[in-house]
Amino acid sequence: MLINHAVGFLGGIGFTMSIFITHLAFIDQSIVGAVKLGIFFASFIAGVIGVMLILKASRDKISH
Repeated sequence: MLINHAVGFLGGIGFTMSIFITHLAFIDQSIVGAVKLGIFFASFIAGVIGVMLILKASRDKISH
């Protein structure tokens, strides 16, 4: 269970830094908004894939 929390925190660090760098890199608020939307979408997809992989790994471990 601890490994799941660790992976979640590592993902959160990258997400936070992406938002921070966006604010430093762009002045136009429409670009910042579009980049944030892309970051949120990519983070969501990564989370879904991560959960699927964790579930698959746990099922494989139980069956062996």
